[in-house]
Amino acid sequence: MEWLSENWGNIVVIAILVAIITGIVIHLSRKKHNSCGCGCDCGCDCCGNNSCSRKE
Repeated sequence: MEWLSENWGNIVVIAILVAIITGIVIHLSRKKHNSCGCGCDCGCDCCGNNSCSRKE
């Protein structure tokens, strides 16, 4: 118990960092899972690069 009371600040910071990193990984995983992978980032659903409605 003494070790916990001496290091509670470090434990809290590490727990927050782990939560942030886990949230980022989950967000990126969901984003990749929901995208079609065409790589154009225009927001179309599996549009293919040629039929993208975004004008460059």
